[in-house]
Amino acid sequence: MNQNQLKKMLKELTVEPYSSCKMTYTFAKDEDQKPVVSVFLDRETKAFHIQDIEQGMTECMKDVENAVSYIIKRVSTEESI
Repeated sequence: MNQNQLKKMLKELTVEPYSSCKMTYTFAKDEDQKPVVSVFLDRETKAFHIQDIEQGMTECMKDVENAVSYIIKRVSTEESI
């Protein structure tokens, strides 16, 4: 997945019908690996909640660009950098 595809996915969470429900995207480094990051949009705060599954922490970001950068960084493998 490239940065533009991810940005489009996250922006879709901000508009109807997705903005009125809780959708969560989960990402792995590879198809065959466990998920490393999940993200959903908080309807009240309009912030992306990004759960870093490997590190056991959650980041909240209102800016889609920052959210995309964080997710790309976490799911990129060293070979693809």
